[in-house]
Amino acid sequence: MKKYIKFVILLILVTYGICVNTYLRDVSFRSENTFIKIVSDIGNNIVFIPSISIINDLFIKKYLVNKFYDNFLHFLILSTIEVLSIKFKFLGVFDYKDILGLFIGLIFSMFLYYVFEKE
Repeated sequence: MKKYIKFVILLILVTYGICVNTYLRDVSFRSENTFIKIVSDIGNNIVFIPSISIINDLFIKKYLVNKFYDNFLHFLILSTIEVLSIKFKFLGVFDYKDILGLFIGLIFSMFLYYVFEKE
């Protein structure tokens, strides 16, 4: 049963990421609403870490360290790439809100870990 719930959560996260990237970004450029601008800016970053964690848990089942610490490693790697983009422009554009989105995703992923793994 847990696998089905995780799969549904994964579908919701992917759908959310697609909707934010496809629709909300266009709306945010025309909107004066600060909340919409922030959510559209960090929306994709929120789903990265939980999605990677669920995909790894459901399909791949190979971990760098273990289920728990891999979430932190993903956060550190993605945040480091974001910070390195200050110096190396081919990595993208630095935005502190992206790191905030990754941190929110880490918190959500840790919440899912404790819900599904700790009983």
